[in-house]
Amino acid sequence: MDHYVPDYDQFAHDGQPVYISIEGPLPIPIPANCKKVDSPDQELKNELARHSQLLRKLSSFEGIGCGDEGDIKVKLDNGYWIAGQSVFGRVEINLKEDVKSMGINIKWKAFEHVFFSQFIKYSVHSEGETPNEESKKLQKKRTLYKSIEQIYQSDDSGVIPKGFHIFPFHFQIPSHLPSSFVDFNQDKVTHDKLLSSILYHMSVQVENTSLITRKGFVVTHPSTIAAKVNEMPLKKEKKKTFLTSNGALTMKVHIKKNVFLPGEAIPIQLSLINATSKNIKHIKVTLKRVLNITSEPDLRKQYHCKIVQEFTGTPSHSSSNDILNFTGTDMVKYSTPTTKGNLIQCQYQLSIKCFIKRALNVTIKFDDLIIAYLPSLTTNIILDNDYNSM
Repeated sequence: MDHYVPDYDQFAHDGQPVYISIEGPLPIPIPANCKKVDSPDQELKNELARHSQLLRKLSSFEGIGCGDEGDIKVKLDNGYWIAGQSVFGRVEINLKEDVKSMGINIKWKAFEHVFFSQFIKYSVHSEGETPNEESKKLQKKRTLYKSIEQIYQSDDSGVIPKGFHIFPFHFQIPSHLPSSFVDFNQDKVTHDKLLSSILYHMSVQVENTSLITRKGFVVTHPSTIAAKVNEMPLKKEKKKTFLTSNGALTMKVHIKKNVFLPGEAIPIQLSLINATSKNIKHIKVTLKRVLNITSEPDLRKQYHCKIVQEFTGTPSHSSSNDILNFTGTDMVKYSTPTTKGNLIQCQYQLSIKCFIKRALNVTIKFDDLIIAYLPSLTTNIILDNDYNSM
């Protein structure tokens, strides 16, 4: 089934950004051996609950655990980590008594998770029979990388004495791993539901004891940091003539950089030389997020949403050189940055369009805009509240 893009004219007014969600076609083959689910909503709630539990562990930079022998805590030195870097932190253990243990280990892994719930109504062939309804789910998990690091080895006695201990640690993240990501989408027409995530988490355990804690951390791809540091500008120019008017419309767009954070305004320098007899009705800036799930043959889906902001146009036979301050990034979720995993790819596109009455619109489009997620030590990471509200 096709889903149609709404008319933006009924949404974007007075320069205010408007969030419009658009689901693409659903080319999803359902294997015959899919598990039947009695209650799709309950199944999804269970899956969301498992993710929410994990995300709550991501909402603080301290992973805290306790056991009969005492308590254990993990602290990281930074709010996010670049793939290719080493993660630095420390484990703090407060033991009530001496414990027998050969050491302390850290297990960490990066993984992708896609969960899809589809609600199907079967046609009725016999008169008087009610339609058959069935729910099917598809779930795909893929471990991108995992490792075990020993951060402490006991001496020959095999005993860690009671009291407070600090154990520094570090481990390296391979440079090819993608940026962290979490999203939940529901098709407004078919009510199909899609949960997708790229997550990193670690567990720290004192061997032969009940002392264990788990903690999530945020990773960003090095290409995002390189683009942010180098501030690669975006520039394009387009010239358009019209059959019913003399002269030409020249449109130039310049953006100083291509990496932005959620909530960070995008200043767009727009130069217009309108030598035609046509008025530019208005100018619309659109930030589009495209999410591709490519777990073939089990699941293929594309989901996209647009944030649209309208600006004043220009009259015929005039010129202008203005800064359009696009503030629609306030509506971008922190947990959905640009990323490219094996199952999940998320990208952002920015377009600037001049609307001209009774003529083809003139558009400049950038496909290489990057939305980054770079939390500090004082901010929550992949906010649990944001996730629950999706």
